[in-house]
Amino acid sequence: MVVKTTQDMPTSLIPHDSLRKAWEFLHAVHKLHQRASGKRALLLYGGSGEGKTFTVKQYLSLFPTIKTAEVLKAPVFYCRLDESKKTPDDLLCILILALGQTPPKGKPRAGVLLHQFKTLVREKCIELFIIDEIQQVLPKTDGQRALEMLKFLCALIDAEDLQTSFVFVGSTRAMHLLAFGACENTVDDNEQLSRRMLRPVKLERIEPRSPQWIRVTNYFVQKIGFRELVAPDDKELFDRIYLAYTERAFSTLEDLFLDEERPNYIEDTPQLLAYLSERFLLTSKRAINPFDTEQMDADEVDEAMLCVKQDYFKQLEAED
Repeated sequence: MVVKTTQDMPTSLIPHDSLRKAWEFLHAVHKLHQRASGKRALLLYGGSGEGKTFTVKQYLSLFPTIKTAEVLKAPVFYCRLDESKKTPDDLLCILILALGQTPPKGKPRAGVLLHQFKTLVREKCIELFIIDEIQQVLPKTDGQRALEMLKFLCALIDAEDLQTSFVFVGSTRAMHLLAFGACENTVDDNEQLSRRMLRPVKLERIEPRSPQWIRVTNYFVQKIGFRELVAPDDKELFDRIYLAYTERAFSTLEDLFLDEERPNYIEDTPQLLAYLSERFLLTSKRAINPFDTEQMDADEVDEAMLCVKQDYFKQLEAED
C-alpha cells in the first residue's frame, strides 16, 4: 500500500526544501518495510517548530486506518513520547498502549512485552511505525542504560518477524542515537544504530530574504485569501513575517495563519498587519510585536533583519 511516487506529496505540504527531502526519505524508508534486514529506519531531526511532526502527520494522513471484520489495519502508525522512558520495557508499555491494548501489570517475564508489541504490529499490518520525540529514550549520560536502549532499538529494526520500517523523529539531541558505537571501545560495531538507518534528515531553518522564503510566505498568506506577495515591493512585509518566524519557526506561522477562525479574505496590507498583530499577541511570548508599526518602524525592521541574517550565517558556519 506504499505511495508509488514522491509526486504524491499533498499540496498542503509547505514548499520548503528540507520538508520535501524529509518527505522523499519517508517514502523511501516506507518502501523498505518488507526487507528481512538492512536499513529499515530513518531519523528526522531538527529544532523545535521546524516542521518535523507536521510533515510526518501529513504523510500519515495518506494512509487512513482500514476497518475490517477482524481488526483495524493501520499501514502507517504514529506515536508520540510525552515523557522520558528509562528502559526498553517502559518504551514498550507506551507503544502497546498507543496500539490500543494494555500491557500486563507488574513486572512481566523477559520477552512478554516485546511479544505483545510484535503481535499487535503484525495484526494491524503496520508497514511504517513513527515514534516522535525519540530523544525521550536517551538518558542524560552514556552508560549501561543507554546501551540497553540502543540494543533494543537495533533489535527492533533487525526483527525478521516484522515487516515494518521505523521512523524516529526528534530534536537535535536525537542525533546522539547515531553517535553510539562511533568510537572504539564504546559500543560493538554490530550495535551501531547508524548502520541500520538511512542517512538522517535534518529539517533546516529557511534562509532570510531567499526565494524559498518568498515561496513559504506566499503559501501561508494565501491561506487567508491575501494576494501573492512579490519582492521587492513587499520586502518589509516579508521581513516582518520572518522576524515572527524566528521565534518558533513553522509553529509560529501555523499559529498566525492556520487558525480555525481565520478570515477567508483580507483586502490590503494594513488589514493583514492588524490581523497578524492580534494573532501574534495571542500566541507569542515575545515583548516586541513585529507587526506593530508603532513598536517597529520600517528602519527598525530592516536593522533587525540584518542581525537575523548575520546570526543565520554564523550558525551555518558553526555547523560546518
